[in-house]
Amino acid sequence: MVERMQGTLFGMVRRMIHDARLPAAYWDYALDTAVWLKNRTSTRALKNGITPHEVFWGTKPDLGICRVFGSPAYVHVPADLRQKLDARCLPCLFVGYAHKYKAWRFLDLKTGKEHVSAQARFNERTGDHTPSLTLLEQQQPTDLELDSLIKVEDLSQRILVAPFTATTRDSVAVSYTHLTLPT
Repeated sequence: MVERMQGTLFGMVRRMIHDARLPAAYWDYALDTAVWLKNRTSTRALKNGITPHEVFWGTKPDLGICRVFGSPAYVHVPADLRQKLDARCLPCLFVGYAHKYKAWRFLDLKTGKEHVSAQARFNERTGDHTPSLTLLEQQQPTDLELDSLIKVEDLSQRILVAPFTATTRDSVAVSYTHLTLPT
């Protein structure tokens, strides 16, 4: 069973690395993401479509934070970590999900540092076959609305509200995704 699971996971890793057109050096990030996804999908070993995440934690997993592995993203830099004229976001590569938070993991390719953030804009160009590392060097589309990330404070918990769709100026319809963060 262990060898079969290893084969399944490395099949997922191979596919993610290939689809993102990343070098094989990113296999550890892809493996971590594959395990995260595998634990949040149902299996025949558990009845009634229950996932391993539900068995361990007792709650249904939230798959609303799922993103395309290896996609370019712009990560919000908090005000206390930047100077007045510094950029408000960093171009990074999405490499997985945070372990302790409901957030994503990113890799800054210029510095080699890993960032964990729940505030980011993704460029999930699934139909484009340009390698992700090349996409980060190219001019990005203007419809990412990077400065439209807004923070709302609630008395009981911190909630980040991030608009993810918008239409024309005549009929503005913005959908919001709510990410609850631990305090």
